[in-house]
Amino acid sequence: MFGGPWMKSRRWLALWLLAVGLQAMAMAGCTPAAVSVRGPQTATNWVGMRALAGKLNLSLRRSNVCIASMADSVNTLLIIGPPHGGAILNGRRHGHYGDTALVEGQLMVSAHLAATLGYNLHPPAVRQRPTKTRNWVNRPVVVLDAGHGGKDPGASRSYAPAEKHLALDTAMRVRNLLLQEDVTVFMTRASDRFVSLDDRVKFANARKANLFVSIHADAAPNPKARGFTVYIARKAGARAVDLARQLIAATKPRAGACRGLKRAGFRVLVGTKMPAALVELGYLTHRDEAAQLTTASYRQRLAEGIAEGIEGHLAAFR
Repeated sequence: MFGGPWMKSRRWLALWLLAVGLQAMAMAGCTPAAVSVRGPQTATNWVGMRALAGKLNLSLRRSNVCIASMADSVNTLLIIGPPHGGAILNGRRHGHYGDTALVEGQLMVSAHLAATLGYNLHPPAVRQRPTKTRNWVNRPVVVLDAGHGGKDPGASRSYAPAEKHLALDTAMRVRNLLLQEDVTVFMTRASDRFVSLDDRVKFANARKANLFVSIHADAAPNPKARGFTVYIARKAGARAVDLARQLIAATKPRAGACRGLKRAGFRVLVGTKMPAALVELGYLTHRDEAAQLTTASYRQRLAEGIAEGIEGHLAAFR
């Protein structure tokens, strides 16, 4: 009685009551106690209600310093002014108390919240991959490394299944896509088993692979941290840099957010003798991004980006 659909209905009821209460405040002409934001930040960090409605292809129905509502024939969006903050899109809450502000006396949302709403309303289109294989001069060899496994679950404090499961599922999807392109693929693990970091490195070096790509999911104490990230070794050469850039270029249009290229001293990056990159699919500690990563369609999009990045790098250096 106290779980499952009942808990979901309670959440919907709470959101509905919040929305009704805020609308009543707005009709009464309320003015929230909030600090207005001024200066050069206005143009770059904040988006006004008319501009937001235009970006989202919604009709602006009401807007004041407390609340704004917009909709089309299918979607409804409620922007909640400070000090509450955030937005309710089709019954689901997005953002936090700091994502709305009064800028020059006008209600605005942060650029981050605007991008999040845009992604959820209009996900980026994914290019269809060609079905015929490439004619490689020499068949390339790639080692895919699904992070963690077995007794090592990976990221904790998450809103999604264990990192080890998401990493393996995505790695297998990348493998299947690369096989279609006539690439030889070896997996450091193809099931839920523990493999030490040193064994992963030895495995890749023994196969004399052209590339090594390790797949993980991230976590952070900051619940707002999100985004797809690519790591290479601190002293990595031009080949690894190109691999990372190809991965980012191919995956960025498919991911909800991208944190770009970073360098680190991870064992699998330092010990491998071929160009290597470590991909963090996103943050399992970010509620919305974790929800995306639990869906097979989103993992497939990321896998397509990773596979395309690998193919692009191989094509450039064959």
